[in-house]
Amino acid sequence: MAEIGYQHEAAQLPLVAVMQSYHWLWDAETEREYRVAIEPIRTMIREILEDGIRSGEIRPDADLETTVECLIASHLWNFRAALFAGADAAALTKRAGHAIDVIVDGLRPREASSSAVAATG
Repeated sequence: MAEIGYQHEAAQLPLVAVMQSYHWLWDAETEREYRVAIEPIRTMIREILEDGIRSGEIRPDADLETTVECLIASHLWNFRAALFAGADAAALTKRAGHAIDVIVDGLRPREASSSAVAATG
């Protein structure tokens, strides 16, 4: 699914660049409208992360709101690679997968450190 989005947007990189730069210039009302428009995506990501908590793959104390922001920001930042490094949709998908892995790895349950084990032993 991510690759489909990248193929569509990679074909229109100048427009994507203009839209991303416009994000910095619009007024508060437009920002509120944008937030409403992307809320279904944010909700979907949050629900996937909550599933990860339920399955034990993600720590229960993980900051899901910040994680959602990081995942969305990573997706948007990836377009710079397409524009300036000539990355195609496949390369963008690979980069996105790696970014997701790095972000989610920080959410995984932490193993007890050796010092904590030594203190209880």
